[in-house]
Amino acid sequence: GLTCDFIQREGICMVLDEPDGLSADKLNRIQTRMMMHTRIPNHLRLYLKEIDLKLSLEYAVSGKKMLSHLLKSEKLTMNAFFGLLLQVAQGMEEGRLYMLDPGMYALHEDYIFIEGALLNGKVYLTYIPLDNPAVQVKPGERMRSLIMVLMASITELRGNGVQRLLQYCGEEGFSSVGFKGLLAELLTEGVDSNKHDRISQGERVSPRPER
Repeated sequence: GLTCDFIQREGICMVLDEPDGLSADKLNRIQTRMMMHTRIPNHLRLYLKEIDLKLSLEYAVSGKKMLSHLLKSEKLTMNAFFGLLLQVAQGMEEGRLYMLDPGMYALHEDYIFIEGALLNGKVYLTYIPLDNPAVQVKPGERMRSLIMVLMASITELRGNGVQRLLQYCGEEGFSSVGFKGLLAELLTEGVDSNKHDRISQGERVSPRPER
């Protein structure tokens, strides 16, 4: 139910608010202060702007690109796909340490930003510190939607990793901890598979000649 705009103010800011402005009682005060005064890894820095007792949420996005824009011009390998999702999960895990609610992340390609290239850049998440929002969507459902969008940019789908991720997102016990663990497992399997492929293609290190 929030509107989104971009402004130039000491750099570029993404602004989220309501048409008539946000009232202070709609925000979780503890989470808002935490976001404003703490640099949480993989999170966009939050600033509050107040005009006539109405607030807007401003996020610093200078030097970062919207994920949806990068997906139009770049492609993902399977490992880059897993790695990007792993950064999202790690960011959500960091948020838990600062009492942030997993259900209040905007896990959408228009609200996730990348510093650097799509393949190896740093992920930044948008956290919206609303108190008792009108619409609650489970984190697993949001993550599932994000995966479906990212799938379209994968150069070559291999294995059953994507299916396992989607299945886990639909489970009642979904958590960023479990999601992170599954991604780490899939990345390890990918490394082992690449090694096996190289060996099968004869890419062995030649033994040293005996003296």
